[in-house]
Order: sequence, then C-alpha cells, then structure tokens
Amino acid sequence: MNSGTRTSQTAGYPLSTQPIRSVLFDFGGTLCTFATLEAAARATCAEAAGWFGVDPEAMFAAVRAGIGGAFREYAGRPFYLHRELFGQGYRSGFAALGLPFDDEHVGRAIETFDARQAAGFCLREGALETLAALRERGLRLGIVSNGDEAQLAGWVALGGLEDAVEFVLSSEAARSCKPDAGIFHAALRLAGCEPSEALFVGDTPDHDIVGARAAGLRAVLLRPPETLNLPYLRGAAEPDYVIAALPELLELPPLDPAAHVSSADR
Repeated sequence: MNSGTRTSQTAGYPLSTQPIRSVLFDFGGTLCTFATLEAAARATCAEAAGWFGVDPEAMFAAVRAGIGGAFREYAGRPFYLHRELFGQGYRSGFAALGLPFDDEHVGRAIETFDARQAAGFCLREGALETLAALRERGLRLGIVSNGDEAQLAGWVALGGLEDAVEFVLSSEAARSCKPDAGIFHAALRLAGCEPSEALFVGDTPDHDIVGARAAGLRAVLLRPPETLNLPYLRGAAEPDYVIAALPELLELPPLDPAAHVSSADR
C-alpha cells in the first residue's frame, strides 16, 4: 500500500464525506518516535541486573517477556494505569529469574526507564510544522494518549507541544484506555465536534485504528520505516489512510484545501 493512500472499505465502516473540523493525535510512536525505546530498556535492565548480580541479557529477556505478558493481560481492560502495567511487567521479569525483589526495586526500574527514554526523546520529523500547518487551516488539534497524567504531561512539555494543540487528554484523565470508546468520546467533547468531523492519527492498529473507527472517527495509520516489532504495534485493522511521515497528512483529501476546491469545481 502506498503511503498517503486510501484503504479499501472494510469491516462495515463507510468512509464519511463530512468536513473535518478536528485532528486528534496519539503521542508515543506518533508525534514522538520509539527509536530509542529498546536502548532505554536495555540500559535499564543492565542497571537492574547490577542490583542483583545477574546477566544483563538474561534480565532484558525476562523483563521483555514480563512486560509483553502484562500488555496482553491488560489489553482487554477498558481502563488501567500504565505504571501498574509496567510494574507488573518488571515484577514478572524479576520473579522469572528468582530474584529477591521488592516494590522499591520495581519503582526504581520504572523511574530509570523513564529517565533513559527522556534522555533520548525525539519528536518525529515534521511534527511541529505539521501541527502548525493544520492549525493554520482552522482545525482544532488534540493529543489523545494511553498514558498516565503526569507522565504524558512531562512528555508533552519535553516536546514543547503545550501551545501546539488545543488540548491534551491522557487515558488516566479519561478513565479509559484505547481502544475503549470512552477516551474517544471524551476527546470529541473537548474538540467540540461529532465523530464524523474528526480524524484520528496513530501508529497502533489494535489501539488507535480499531478504537477510532469503532467510535465513528476516520483514522490514519502512521507506518514509519522504523516501526518496532512490538506486540502492541501489530494488528490487521483497516485505516482510512496510511502515511509514512506526518507531513503527508497535509496532502490527504479530507485535510487538503486544494482537494476541496477541486471537488467543488466538478
């Protein structure tokens, strides 16, 4: 499938011709990259391995399996706190290695990982420019992310995005995690528009695309070249459009003023 192209109509979702008034963005993996995620995870596990005197690679493999299991377990819940999900992942990894850990070790691991990720934080190329161009077109923008409130606020501040969008909504504030409909409905209320008037942009098929389309929004899947092979990034959901880079949003028919003029002239 070519980037920026419209997908086939599937799963009973008719594509709307209603004008778009709001564009909503996932955060992690969409407005910022996951490029340093594995490096941050490996560095965290290497540090944690030192606490217990175990092999760093064994620690990384155990924690990776533990977090993967936690994601699978939490996936069916309409709401959860991400610090609890990752806490369970670290506990499972430490337990698999038979380590004498406690809650302090788990908390330190989470804090270490967050600090490592922050050190390598990077917005996607063209993110700020794309947001600015969309606002110039009169669209209301929002960030809608599965994440705890304090964590998401920190990332948004790190990226300098506070003034680039009209609102930021965390799953903790919404008491709902994608793909649950609650977080999308809460975002639409903040955007002041109907589902058919909103476009959602995300990189996770099973969270972003399935949830957005089920809630009645049109959906754009960001599929960049460096997408990681992570369980929660997989899925067979059918978006309305697929792009490889954020600036391609500006050329999509629902968001391109030139396309609207051309259509009106027919």
